[in-house]
Amino acid sequence: MSSIQLCAAHQATSGFDGDAIAQYMRTDFITLQEHLSVHEACEHFISQLASDDIPGQVFVVAGKKLRGSLSVKKLLQETDINQSIRHLMDSCLFRVKPDDERQQVIAELSERGLDLVPVVDKGELVGCLMEKEIAHLLEDDVTEDAQLQGATLPLEKPYLEISPWTLWKKRSVWLLLFVAEAYTSSVLQHFEEALESAIALAFFIPLLIGTGGNSGTQITSTLVRSDGAGGSATARYGAGDPQRGIDLVSDCPDPGSGGLSARLDDGDRHGNHAHRQPNAGVHYPVERDCLLGHSDGA
Repeated sequence: MSSIQLCAAHQATSGFDGDAIAQYMRTDFITLQEHLSVHEACEHFISQLASDDIPGQVFVVAGKKLRGSLSVKKLLQETDINQSIRHLMDSCLFRVKPDDERQQVIAELSERGLDLVPVVDKGELVGCLMEKEIAHLLEDDVTEDAQLQGATLPLEKPYLEISPWTLWKKRSVWLLLFVAEAYTSSVLQHFEEALESAIALAFFIPLLIGTGGNSGTQITSTLVRSDGAGGSATARYGAGDPQRGIDLVSDCPDPGSGGLSARLDDGDRHGNHAHRQPNAGVHYPVERDCLLGHSDGA
């Protein structure tokens, strides 16, 4: 008779990339062998509970091979105690591999609204993602987007644990882009005669530079947030109607007119992001809303 197993930690997780699922998955979950009866499964499940935190589902395995998942509620409410649990399990599972990238998995989670995901390596169950791990995935993804939006490479460690030299290197790649501003002097030199004839024109130089910088920051912030929350708004506009794509670009330099922001907001109000997060699970949608924000408030 097989008992519920506490799966061992997946070996060599340090060999995976920092964004790999192996760095997030947990390995202290409970499994049931598929040949157990309902009565046997209930007894073993109760005996193996390590805390008051009762999982909503358990995985059904054959040896180490994943066969499906079984709802704990369905197991406990089953009246035919001699029935095999293989007839109660759900074999259609979305699963990921230990070396899958975080961004790829998050995109799938956003569409499916899952709060439990098995991690499978060559058919064997090696770990899983539960609500806390999924929330951790989302938090890291939002943090990376925020750092990229701020023109710096993502940080692998907490800010206070990183040396000033590393912080400088993270920013230096992006700061090199601003070397192009050195050409400002060449432009001014080219229009030197015009500036000499109308000195007042020089007063507008800081205004133009500031307006361009602020407009660029606002536009990139809006687009990055839109892409992270529900796909590229510019792709939808350009692919569906070329003229609307042109209008979208033409509105970019003037944030005061509400061009780009208004169009993105209208897209949210008309339900373009309705598919973003199905209402599934208990804690996961709440945690995701706290991390990513609601569609009408993002």
